Amino acid sequence: MLLISTSVIGLLIAAPAMAQRTAGSQVPQPADSQTSSPDPVDPTQATSEPENADIVVTGFRASLNNALNQKRNETAAIDSIVAEDIGKFPDSNLAESMQRIPGVALSRGDGGEGRNISVRGLGAQFTRVRINGMEGVSQVSGTDIRGGVATGRSFDFVTFPTEIFSALSVRKTLSADVEEGSLGATVDLRAPKPFDQKKSFVLTGTARGIYNDISKKADPRLSALVSKQFGDTFGILGSIAYSKRHIAEYAYSAADVVPTTVYGQAQPAGTANAGVIFPFCTPVGYSFRGAATNSPTAGYAQPNGTPIGADANNCSTGNPRTSTAAAYDYVMSRTGVNGRPGGGVYLPRLPRPAKSDQEQQRLAGTLTLQWKPGDNTDISLDGLYSRFKVDRLDTYFDARSFGRAISNNGQPLTSVREIEVDDNGSLIHGLFDGVDLRSEMQQEKFTSTYRQVNLNLDHRFSDTVRVYGLAGINQSRLDVDRLQVAIDANDTRDFSIDFRDNPDIPKIGYGIDTTNPALFQYGPPLANGDQRGQLSNFIRRNTITSKTFELNGEWEAAPDFTLQIGGQYRTNKYTARERQLATNTPLALPSGVTLASLTTVTTGIGSNLDGLLQDFVSIDPEKFRD
Repeated sequence: MLLISTSVIGLLIAAPAMAQRTAGSQVPQPADSQTSSPDPVDPTQATSEPENADIVVTGFRASLNNALNQKRNETAAIDSIVAEDIGKFPDSNLAESMQRIPGVALSRGDGGEGRNISVRGLGAQFTRVRINGMEGVSQVSGTDIRGGVATGRSFDFVTFPTEIFSALSVRKTLSADVEEGSLGATVDLRAPKPFDQKKSFVLTGTARGIYNDISKKADPRLSALVSKQFGDTFGILGSIAYSKRHIAEYAYSAADVVPTTVYGQAQPAGTANAGVIFPFCTPVGYSFRGAATNSPTAGYAQPNGTPIGADANNCSTGNPRTSTAAAYDYVMSRTGVNGRPGGGVYLPRLPRPAKSDQEQQRLAGTLTLQWKPGDNTDISLDGLYSRFKVDRLDTYFDARSFGRAISNNGQPLTSVREIEVDDNGSLIHGLFDGVDLRSEMQQEKFTSTYRQVNLNLDHRFSDTVRVYGLAGINQSRLDVDRLQVAIDANDTRDFSIDFRDNPDIPKIGYGIDTTNPALFQYGPPLANGDQRGQLSNFIRRNTITSKTFELNGEWEAAPDFTLQIGGQYRTNKYTARERQLATNTPLALPSGVTLASLTTVTTGIGSNLDGLLQDFVSIDPEKFRD
């Protein structure tokens, strides 16, 4: 029903068909029609219409009929979208188009664009895709820059525009003439051919533009198709499609919400309150359950034996104990489901604003040569090319202390001065000292390229005997270059997080000028374990090459009985190469180089998130690479 409804919508807006009626003529009605004819109109009420005026009806019916005929002629369960339909869809890629088919669900990626499909509840890895009869592969990077590279069986339709294909079909059941390998569905994509066109010469083009009021940029989308038939025997068709998209996203992320005891510090054996987990750095002279307690304990050392500088007055070197007894007692008074003091207070693990800028370019084209020396022979050479190029830059500003244990100089070295939670233990507002801040920059550039050439043959020896097959090669290549650089500002004071005005996006105060690079550090960690930035970089190339040879025969032994036989030979070659840094520990900056010369300011955070979060300094990837 969904397919029919979609096609009916297309009937109102697409290519023209013409019907004429002269005055006084009547439209014939089918004999079995259940609709009644309307009452005749009084001729005197239609004096304004010329007597012999033509009535022109615009629309198309062929694509709907073709899709229904394919469904009727198949013994398997198959749904199709063909001809004019697919070119008229306002969809950015094929996945968006296929969600119109019953039983197909869409999963979205960056900027809400359709990426994968699942059929009847089975995931994308269970769906196989054939392009012009050959099994295809699509490789892209993760939907999130922190995600991995998609090199499995899932097909990412984001790499292909809709305009270069004239038909798509979703085969939901098995068939003996379709090779196995798909539990969910087999999707067939077909590019147009010269003799699919009704006219000997066809030239069409489209141009659209969308303005994004967040990125403040216009996104073009262009396509063109030209087809020429030379008599009834030879034809050539070429098509091209190009689109460019700018995506800007602003968000607040907590990464997770966890009890304060998750990253707290347990008192060591042989001390007062041994085994009790203390979430934060205790106040000076603090007493719990009648016993004087210091957490971290005086002289505490990291696993490598380096003391952090904790004593009766300091949480660590240069980081004084500023927790208030009232705030600390408030935390310890709230027990969680396990009965642990402090387990009933929940904090965001990495409270942070985030900005993502992404530029996508999608270019694709097809070229088809078709030769029909006679009514019984059809030979075509199909070429297809697609390139999907993405340049993505993500920046975050983390309060990392709440997501790290004492082994990483985390939450147990943080002092709590004020805190309030709701009845469920979720943070309402808090004021902290000794908080480590990190500005993260993550840039990823990747290009997914797909190439395919295949030769198709279809010959009918008689009305009952037919031979058809193909030979082809395709290649999918993914090139990824990912750079991650972080700079740190450790043991900051007056860090506040406040959900009182907005329960979804807090107002965060950092206690420092977050746009001043002089307050941040980049270099090797200090002796006490304090990190001063991070560096990660890898370059990867994955290549999948597939060759397919297929030959089939068909014999119609009787009007209602057809025998088919065929064989296929296919090879796949997988190649993966990666180069990455041996360590994430940054080196000291070269002499004369400062962070001011390597950084920029990430803007738009405050203006796009109701002014609750602040802009911040971050590494400029191009300056850093230079």
